[in-house]
Formats: sequence, C-alpha cells, structure tokens
Amino acid sequence: MNMGNTRKKIFSLLLAGCLTVGAVLPSMSASEVKAAANLTEGLVGYWTFDGASDAEQMTNQALGQSCTASKTGSGVTLKTDGGVSGGSIYFSKQDSSYLKLNLKDANQGLNAAEQDFSLSAWVKFDSDTFTSANKINLFQQDGSV
Repeated sequence: MNMGNTRKKIFSLLLAGCLTVGAVLPSMSASEVKAAANLTEGLVGYWTFDGASDAEQMTNQALGQSCTASKTGSGVTLKTDGGVSGGSIYFSKQDSSYLKLNLKDANQGLNAAEQDFSLSAWVKFDSDTFTSANKINLFQQDGSV
C-alpha cells in the first residue's frame, strides 16, 4: 500500500468524523436554555446601599422579604460611593454604633445552634483599623431569637 493513499484515507476518515460530530452537536445543544438564576432568590436580606436617599440605600433588595436594617449611633454613615456597586455604609470608631437587622420581627429568627445560615459581606478596613486596642465585631447575635 502506498503511503500517500494511507494518509488520504486517514484524512478522509478524520474529516468525516468531524463533519458527523459537527452535524450532531448543534442539535444536541438546541435544547431550551434556562434563564439565569435570580441571585436574590431565597435570601432574607440583601443590601447594596445604593440610592440617592438614606431610605433608598437602606432598602432590602431581597424580593418579598420584610427584614429591614437600621443604623444606630453617630458612627454609622451611608455613602453614595466606596462600595462594590456604588453605595456603601461606613462605620467610624464611635462606641455603640452598628447596623441592626430586624430578623426576629420579620419572623426570620436566626438560631445558630439549630439552623444553617450564611452571611456574606464585602469589608474594607481603614489603614489604621488595627492600631488601637479596641475590639472589632463584624457580626454579633445578642440574646436568643
């Protein structure tokens, strides 16, 4: 058998295989494409801190949820910049300043000993945050819920 004929046959077989696969795969991928998942689905609370007013910035973006957030103390400031998508909340070093979620009032009590849960936050510290001896609590549960 001639080496040139062998190469032609192998090339022909590979070409035929590629054409067959190319004809079959598009029909396999033509199935119905699902819409992108709603990332806020199932969330109790989701705050972007975006908006022109304090009320807009404190609005819970999780659809159908009654959980609200309230700021307490002079060390909590809403900003229109500095966040991942725009707005942000800034905590200065003032005692008794915090952001509180009304989980219990919204009938979304959180019992860390008995329930699975997730918390997520983008946190940026000032450069001098850790130069003082003060403690910093990012998340805290007070009392029983």
